[in-house]
Amino acid sequence: MSEQTGRVAAPRWVGGRGRIALAGLLTVLVLMMTGVGLVWIPYKGYEEPKRIVHVSRGTSIQALGRQLRREGLILSSHAFRALIWLEGPHATVKAGEYEFHEAVNLAAVARHLLEGRVLQYQITVPEGLTAREVAALLASKGVLDEEEVVQAARRTEWIADLDPGALDLEGYLFPDTYRFARGSSAEEVVRTMVKRFREVFAEPWRQRAAELGMTPREIVTLASLVEKETGAPEERPTISAVFHNRLQLRMRLQCDPTVIYALEREGRYRGALSRRDLAFPSPYNTYVAAALPPGPIASPGSAALEASLYPADVEYLYFVSMNTGRHFFSRHLVDHQAAVQRYQR
Repeated sequence: MSEQTGRVAAPRWVGGRGRIALAGLLTVLVLMMTGVGLVWIPYKGYEEPKRIVHVSRGTSIQALGRQLRREGLILSSHAFRALIWLEGPHATVKAGEYEFHEAVNLAAVARHLLEGRVLQYQITVPEGLTAREVAALLASKGVLDEEEVVQAARRTEWIADLDPGALDLEGYLFPDTYRFARGSSAEEVVRTMVKRFREVFAEPWRQRAAELGMTPREIVTLASLVEKETGAPEERPTISAVFHNRLQLRMRLQCDPTVIYALEREGRYRGALSRRDLAFPSPYNTYVAAALPPGPIASPGSAALEASLYPADVEYLYFVSMNTGRHFFSRHLVDHQAAVQRYQR
């Protein structure tokens, strides 16, 4: 400090080139501070409570940065690209929908995308749906294209070890509650459902099927009939017992849902069964063939599968709906005919 003026004296190097160097240093510091602000200061450039960003397959990081800037998620697409670049050459962003609810900084946006935290939709697939109905359900939720699911449900390699004779995945799209992201591939979704089936139909149940002298396919087929015949949980083992008893006696199962399935496969079901329909020539029609259908007619749940593996210890051969959601069971034909007259006249 000068004793005469009291002013701060500039260093000797600040002058000419020194001033240029100082200006450059200050510029760098300003840019660094600006960069830090762009990365770490929370930002929300949209008025709605939340913003959903859809990232399409094949979108480049450069294009994604511009998209995020337009949609009010970040202030600088250049800063976004630089941050992704720092992650390394293998950094990628998964296609799908991303949901943001509040002001977040650029680093948080980038992390959200790089970790693939896509928006998930909860979908409950109920018991007893056919593969076509499952496809329609997924399409109705806006998750997948119906025909893509139908095509994926023909990928039998995912079940070939348990069912080498399968022509499709009918019966193996396990009914459960799932969370899928919009934009998921049909193969990914179908494979997830088949994987869930395999988890439920684990080794103890496979061994039990062998004890009964039945293949996994036969158990799943029988379970699909049980599933379609009753929605009353306590009746499933008894329904299963009726079918087991009939199979042992080589009696026709006479299961109406198999006729409906046979007609639907040919596009001929009119919403109600007629006497003529019961004679419809199809291996799925259990009024015609004295055996199980050649494959499942729907996806059974775990309760129907368990009931098919562990039928009730009863000698019933017949059942008829009492129009209450429950059935009347009989051992003898005369009793069954009387029940039909009572409940179905």
